[in-house]
Amino acid sequence: MVNQTFPAPNGAEKAAPGYTGAISAKGLPPLLLASQSPRRQDILRSLGIPFTVLVSDADETVPPMPPAAMVEAIARKKLEAVRNRPEAAGALILACDTVVNCDGTVFGKPAGYDEAVRMLRTMSGRTHEVCTGMAIALGDTVITAHEITEVSFFPLSDREIEAYIRREPPYDKAGAYGIQESAALFVEGIRGDYLNIVGMPVARLSRLIDRHFGFSLADYMEAPSPQGDMAGFIGTDIPEKTADGVHRQGDQT
Repeated sequence: MVNQTFPAPNGAEKAAPGYTGAISAKGLPPLLLASQSPRRQDILRSLGIPFTVLVSDADETVPPMPPAAMVEAIARKKLEAVRNRPEAAGALILACDTVVNCDGTVFGKPAGYDEAVRMLRTMSGRTHEVCTGMAIALGDTVITAHEITEVSFFPLSDREIEAYIRREPPYDKAGAYGIQESAALFVEGIRGDYLNIVGMPVARLSRLIDRHFGFSLADYMEAPSPQGDMAGFIGTDIPEKTADGVHRQGDQT
């Protein structure tokens, strides 16, 4: 099989092993997102990055393992479930999976109201980790990695928890909350990538793509969509909680 080449941003040509698909007008492989998550789609759309969604039907069951290994394994399964479909030929494929780890208790998406309440009560007044696994494929090359962000919650009353769940049902969100929604009011501070909490650490993804393939997500960027911008994700200025307990305002990404 002859590899098709595509120009790297520095003008040199770079071939991805096994890459035989179409290239975009910019000389880049088309970007395919193996996720039906509206948050991940919104992040890419808000950055002006064109992409196509190919929903994965992967079995996300994995044996017991540490959270970081688990999300990488599930992201890899999502990617492999779409990788050999005709629509994915020649594409740069991205897949992600996110869980919350609170002192060794791992939370995925809550199955119902009672479980959502239990999750938020567990995280009340404590610091938890949001861990997102990433899988990236182009041609025969597959990369997996993960990103962890620490999130500290203020103590939450049952009234706050129950009102949030009834107002904004969190059943499609790991840990039963969306930081980009009114659950931002729960947050005392974060340490790490804010967009990792939303579900896609695009800064880390972009650097991984650049390191392995010679181009980045920035090379895909067009004008931001008129339907929205990053204000929907970073408009809330959440303070970072430092090691000495001092809160500093600023960009958390």
